[in-house]
Amino acid sequence: DSDCAVLTLHPTHARRDAALREAIKYRGVPAELVTAGNWTVNLCDTPLGVKAARDLGGVVVAYDGR
Repeated sequence: DSDCAVLTLHPTHARRDAALREAIKYRGVPAELVTAGNWTVNLCDTPLGVKAARDLGGVVVAYDGR
């Protein structure tokens, strides 16, 4: 599904940062996440990520897998 999204609430900002680093560390595996505060949303759809970041006051963290 092109609109898939997985929301994760993290107990601390440090845990959120660790989850972001984990999500973007795999060579060859692209990742698109939106984050703010203590949450992340892992997305399958780039335009949806940009819209979610804008609407929720977050930022996009993206890795193209290279």
